[in-house]
Amino acid sequence: MRRSLVDLYTWRPQVVAALHDAFGERLRCVGLQGSYLRGEANPDSGIDLLVILNDMTIDDLKTLRRVIRDLPYGERVVMFASGRRQLVHWPMYELFQFAQGTETWFGSLTNNLPDMEPRDTVLGAQASLASLYHLTNNAFLRHDDDLESCVESLHAAYKHFFFSLQIVEYLRTGRFLPTKNNLLEVCVRDGHDDEARMMELSIDDNAIRTAIAEHGIDEPYRWLLDWVGRSMRLLG
Repeated sequence: MRRSLVDLYTWRPQVVAALHDAFGERLRCVGLQGSYLRGEANPDSGIDLLVILNDMTIDDLKTLRRVIRDLPYGERVVMFASGRRQLVHWPMYELFQFAQGTETWFGSLTNNLPDMEPRDTVLGAQASLASLYHLTNNAFLRHDDDLESCVESLHAAYKHFFFSLQIVEYLRTGRFLPTKNNLLEVCVRDGHDDEARMMELSIDDNAIRTAIAEHGIDEPYRWLLDWVGRSMRLLG
């Protein structure tokens, strides 16, 4: 039977009710992240669910696993599960994009995170760029000129590029753009032609194939590395 997208309008209250029944007042926050939040999900996409308790023990994880498995579409859930006690000690540079990329369904995410400073967001961008640099270099070193293996490695790299550009664009303009199409539209409008071209590759694997056919197999990797270098210098 062909899978379909999950109707979150009806699924959401079932999830929140089941989690509240299981954890009561210990449940601090439930939220949605990932492709369903961005409106980019397909029938094979996982449902990225955030669950925060006051604390998260191994017994809590067992309970959480049981609750999710018993839900409709529970097999599709990809979980970020944490206790508030753990989150308050989380690396600060990871928290800006984490918070921006969450839609709260229950409770408050903000009240469960430490206060962030502007410098934390800059550090988050620098960490994302460093990770993208490493990912791109490693993907290039591993590819063997086979088209489909290159498309696969570039798909992962350009997916990461989207997240890096999200936070760089926020630092440039104060705008956090939640979807790939939002970001592409702004890149086109503002005349960032190189970033617009790269966003097209992050959206469609066929665009990656076309770029390789027109520019050669090395160029999509070069675009990423050049962009990372410029962005790192911009952030200092």
